[in-house]
Amino acid sequence: MVKIVGDYAWEQGQQRFGIIQNLDDFVKTAKVPPRVKMFRKIQTRVATAAERVIVPSVYLKKVVVTWRVPPEKIEVIYNAIELPEIKPLEKRPPGFLIVSSGRRVPWKGLKLLNALWLAKHVGVFLSHRASRVPKHFSG
Repeated sequence: MVKIVGDYAWEQGQQRFGIIQNLDDFVKTAKVPPRVKMFRKIQTRVATAAERVIVPSVYLKKVVVTWRVPPEKIEVIYNAIELPEIKPLEKRPPGFLIVSSGRRVPWKGLKLLNALWLAKHVGVFLSHRASRVPKHFSG
């Protein structure tokens, strides 16, 4: 069993090898740089060899199907957590507040949140995996 949370070949291509296509176009493109092609082969072999493939969304299931993984082998299990009772913040910025948690990579759309923060229209709270330390911006 393997859990796939993204297209590693596309992500590495975006970050390191000059891929500029969005993921939907990338999965339809055969000609890619050699290293990206290698990552594609590896992720496809791992996924096709697995007895079951877990993905966190229907969208990603469609992506993994393009790797020639039979749809019946793929199960969607959404990422989720059980939260305890939520207590109000002691000191909250005035106005509208946006909270985001995730990797700080271009395709997650955090540039838009940063732009909102710079424009001072909203309070923005970003927690990202790289540092494990939340960054709080208030506008």
